[in-house]
Amino acid sequence: KTMLNYLKSQGAMLSSIKPEYLLEPHDYHIWAKLHEWSSASEPTVVADQSAMSESAESDSARDADSVGGGDSVTRSRDQVEHLIFESVSRRAWTDILLQVYKLAILGRVSMRAFRAQPPARREASLPNVNPDVNASNIYGLPERVLLAWLNFHYENERRAVWADNTKGGVPPARWIVNFDLDLLDGLVLGAVLAAFCPFLLHSHVRHMYTAPTTAEQCLHNALTLTSAFRVIGLDYDIQAIDLTDPNPVFLLMLVTHLFDRLPAYLPRTTVDFVGPLHRPVSRQVKVSNPATKPVHYHAFLAGRDAADFTLVKGSAVMVHAKGDANLTIQFKPRFLRSAEAVLCLAARNFGGAALGVTLAFSLRSDVDSVTYSEVVRSESPCYETQQISLRVNNPFDRPGTFAVVLVEAATGAESSSLAQMKAAAVARKEERKQSKEVKGRTDHGQRRQEVPSSSAPSSAPSTGGGGGGFNPDPELLKLERQRELSSFHCKETSIALKAKGAANLQVLFLPFAEGKRLCSVIFIDEEVGEFVYGIEATAALPLPQPIPFDPDHAGNRISSAAAASGSQGLYGGDDRIVYLRCEAKKELNETLHIPITNVARE
Repeated sequence: KTMLNYLKSQGAMLSSIKPEYLLEPHDYHIWAKLHEWSSASEPTVVADQSAMSESAESDSARDADSVGGGDSVTRSRDQVEHLIFESVSRRAWTDILLQVYKLAILGRVSMRAFRAQPPARREASLPNVNPDVNASNIYGLPERVLLAWLNFHYENERRAVWADNTKGGVPPARWIVNFDLDLLDGLVLGAVLAAFCPFLLHSHVRHMYTAPTTAEQCLHNALTLTSAFRVIGLDYDIQAIDLTDPNPVFLLMLVTHLFDRLPAYLPRTTVDFVGPLHRPVSRQVKVSNPATKPVHYHAFLAGRDAADFTLVKGSAVMVHAKGDANLTIQFKPRFLRSAEAVLCLAARNFGGAALGVTLAFSLRSDVDSVTYSEVVRSESPCYETQQISLRVNNPFDRPGTFAVVLVEAATGAESSSLAQMKAAAVARKEERKQSKEVKGRTDHGQRRQEVPSSSAPSSAPSTGGGGGGFNPDPELLKLERQRELSSFHCKETSIALKAKGAANLQVLFLPFAEGKRLCSVIFIDEEVGEFVYGIEATAALPLPQPIPFDPDHAGNRISSAAAASGSQGLYGGDDRIVYLRCEAKKELNETLHIPITNVARE
């Protein structure tokens, strides 16, 4: 009775429950006998629950038929009263537990708590909920706040989450007004989950049916949600059937639990992993426990590149009372691009231990240097093709078909070469999204600065003509075009490698300018990883070109054949060499007619 009075004073609606309904069956019968002796009236529970008595008697009759093989059995009055009391007591205790939940758990849901949640890709202002208790004759303020929370995230997330969905497209807008039918297809809960756990988009949420028309499709969505709940370690006992056969009270409790727990899955800070490609990098996350009891966590990794991160000491984490714990994460980059994942520490409730708060950290990597798997050196004169053979070894334990991307840079520009390799890898990924077929030189990572056309506007002064357009200097334009010519080429656009296997790849080196050139050959498989080979090639002076010999205007010049015969084979016979005849101690002046066209280059 004291408990009922206290709950009523806190706002619980328990006026229909009497203290004797909460007794044990044996204690109630003793109380009923004492009450019967002191009063000639029937026991209170029978008088007050006449409607429920009829229901209990019908249930007991069915039970008697099933036990006695269909024979009618006359129950004693004590047996009937016992069944009636069990039904009344069960209902009374259920009402008390629901009212306690309303006061202790649901009462914490407020508009202030809604606004205090960390932002989750908010694109619109938060809705306002009328705090007047008379604003709804069905729901109280906490229920209306939860409905506003569901409507807000569903409307903000449905287009972003399911924009490319192949199982129904973008779901239509809806107004969520209840906790059973509007949550039946799972899309509303999926949108809420995507708002606070974006790392579940590709693995779970985007695979849902956005326009389910059958029970099987609804079941598929429910299974997807329950699987996502298990992945993030959500401490809530729920099965898929609980969503496909919804109970409004049960789903109200689920939404309340999500309202309270999901904001903790938004990362608090970012842990950066900076290091060379294929080299492991370790970082530590320090977790403190200010409580006087130990705290237990279940650590897990999720997100696009979670497989590249490793928890060195396992997933079980315990932080002693007033103590700290260091969680070591190791990362081994497989790609030149930045890797992203989320580290979650889901609180676990162990006997005698304090229940901690779920923690989440964003993990991000950056490759600051690349070590070539092998460097091949070669040399060739300008305008001469040199074939370079690469023996390519797969460093991964998985087979794959690797795209071949060439990134060329001048020697001494290694710092810019890394940026070019990253840009080429990203460009390659974008190209594969648009088309699965690889064509042309641009698919080999060759990204050159475009030369402004003569029709492009510019603030530079005009070099000629009457127009105000940009007229580039022909010599500068020619030099720019020369710089655009690539020195490295590869006919193969991809190469298939077995796990730890090897294959040969032929790269052609055709230089157009003297000097040293560096080519990074990137092998990319979006599922397996990336690795890089290096080619250091030197472009020497071009081979001599023959100058045509005109006997009528030879002057002091002789043909290569005459030079060979006169020297008795010591020299001569090479048309690319100019042979001149001159007497001893004489000065020779000869005019050579040099061709304007560079035949070797053309």
